Amino acid sequence: MQEPHASVIVPVGAVDDDVTTALDAVLGQATSFPFEVVLSVNTRSNDARGELDRIIDDFDDKRLRTVDSSQAIS
Repeated sequence: MQEPHASVIVPVGAVDDDVTTALDAVLGQATSFPFEVVLSVNTRSNDARGELDRIIDDFDDKRLRTVDSSQAIS
């Protein structure tokens, strides 16, 4: 994969069908430049993280990555 020229940030609290719908929409965009999709995971739920990992595995797209933003939750 080429170095991305842009990042699309998708905040993720609850993992539901909306996550898959959002990823379908973003990854389906036609661009003239490489981009990445960063899922900002802001939940401490291990179940939600496991489900998100499964969704990412199902997409099998190198443009997807996650960052843990749950540390900001008090």
